[in-house]
Amino acid sequence: IAVQSGMAIAQKFQLYFHKAEEDLQEINHQTIMYQMPDRAILEPEVYEKSGLYPDIFVPQEKRNSDVECGLMMTADNHTRGYGMMNWGDTPDPHYTAQGRGNGKLVWSNNEYDFPHACMLQFVRTGVRRFFDYCVVTGTHQMNVDVGHYSKNELLLGGQWEHTAGHCFGDMVCSHEWVEGLLDCYHLSGDARFLETAIGIGENVLRLLDTPQYQQNGGLNARETGWALRTLTALYRETFDEKWTVKSDWIVEQFKEWADRFGGWLAPYTDNVAIRVPFMIAVAVGSLMRYYREIPREDIKELILKAVDDLLENCMMDNGYFFYKELPSLSRVGNNPLVLEALAIAYELTGEEKYLQAGMRTFQANIKSSMDGGSTAKRITEDTVLMGNASTKRFAQMFVPVATYYKAVVDSGLL
Repeated sequence: IAVQSGMAIAQKFQLYFHKAEEDLQEINHQTIMYQMPDRAILEPEVYEKSGLYPDIFVPQEKRNSDVECGLMMTADNHTRGYGMMNWGDTPDPHYTAQGRGNGKLVWSNNEYDFPHACMLQFVRTGVRRFFDYCVVTGTHQMNVDVGHYSKNELLLGGQWEHTAGHCFGDMVCSHEWVEGLLDCYHLSGDARFLETAIGIGENVLRLLDTPQYQQNGGLNARETGWALRTLTALYRETFDEKWTVKSDWIVEQFKEWADRFGGWLAPYTDNVAIRVPFMIAVAVGSLMRYYREIPREDIKELILKAVDDLLENCMMDNGYFFYKELPSLSRVGNNPLVLEALAIAYELTGEEKYLQAGMRTFQANIKSSMDGGSTAKRITEDTVLMGNASTKRFAQMFVPVATYYKAVVDSGLL
């Protein structure tokens, strides 16, 4: 077992004192209860009425069985990585195959915030195991995927992006998430989750002050988009205005960026700037989260201009959005993130054209979510693996699909 600098790993043990003549069955019962304790949970209706969660609650009588099964199966089909350092995380087969780990497993490090997606699936269904997924993966993120110690302040307190061994490389704003950690804090009351989330937010603030984030169009839209999502979640949790100062700066940067290029074009080669629909959608989703906390007409206009730009410049004749705006990469994208952007535009305008534009992507994602399955347990490096699907899949698709699903049900399109 390799424990790297900056990791923090918590181990729990049960001490059960009993008489010598204690029945073995009772001892076995105690160990099972320790491993799978009773949980006090609320009905979905309570979470819906609280107003704390996105509008993803579809009435029972209007639910579509294919969509519901697709969401459930995608969450359940994630790989389990067993072992002290890896439990609560999964390797990503695509990143591994691309050689990003130099021959070693590339761990997803809860990319796209798998704990938060599981929490939202739990509150809308009341199914206990999604609660457990949230806490298990959030605990791993808090302990292993965060830099608890470094002499480099840009690596202190932040979350590592997907990498071999969990803790190598750089930290970037587009791979730091706090909403799932805050969910775990609300579920458990463990203040370490809140402290970890705040530490990630402070790391994001330091990163945003570095030169690479100062130039409009110098990075892709998801970089400051994800940063805004993190800062907004922390403002919503703490009401500390230090999170809104940089949030307002990001909003202004997006406005200047759109004015300069006519959209959120990002550099791809040394001489080309292009549109990347799923990255633009990340920015739209984050701006909407901030708009819900601090409603501003200029933010609403910025969102709608970005979505209209997607419809005008990124739609293919076959009804899908392309992957990237480059001749060699303008193939079918099928990334579900655009669905959230379209649902947001519908929420702001009531115009069904936004929902209709996403129908092919929605149908394709539901169909693909029914695929998958398990594989035999196998020993790889320092872990035992079961399954072959990264948690990234569910984390990436849940919020966009669930948000769009609710919108098309409300509109009568489904």
